Amino acid sequence: MFQKIFLKKIISIILLLITTNISFSQSNGTVVYKLQIAFDQDAMDEDKKYGYLQKAIDVCDKLEYKLIFNGKEANFFQEKN
Repeated sequence: MFQKIFLKKIISIILLLITTNISFSQSNGTVVYKLQIAFDQDAMDEDKKYGYLQKAIDVCDKLEYKLIFNGKEANFFQEKN
């Protein structure tokens, strides 16, 4: 008996959360993405004679992507710097 009541309460809470989530979801917006590269110190020390990792970090700092969405479509693109 107790298990049936507990199960009904759990199902009611789950349905309430799903309904609330659907009703408050955003229909439009913009999201900005930036890249970040992280290396351990050993890799950075090893790369000092070539500098490839530092160049990659510098390039990634300049990259920016945007996701613009509404109720009908979404566009993801690289922002031109």
